[in-house]
Amino acid sequence: LFRSGYERGRRFTPSFEYYSDWGSQSAFAPMRGQVHQIVPGGDFHLAKNFTWNVGIGIGLTAAGDRLFYKSRIEFSFPTKGRD
Repeated sequence: LFRSGYERGRRFTPSFEYYSDWGSQSAFAPMRGQVHQIVPGGDFHLAKNFTWNVGIGIGLTAAGDRLFYKSRIEFSFPTKGRD
């Protein structure tokens, strides 16, 4: 997994993610058996500690899904001494 985001404002952060499955550590799978996917998306900051992440994934190889949707809801618990 690789994820990069650019904080443009307080409410939305665009992001780009890359997911892959190359096979086992002892021997990589042939290219037709590997999964490589890119996911452009972003984080919607709905409240101080509440974020909704969404993205549309695109499969780059036949072994994985060609098109998919991903979503994640995140709640950050406040800790002492931090905002």
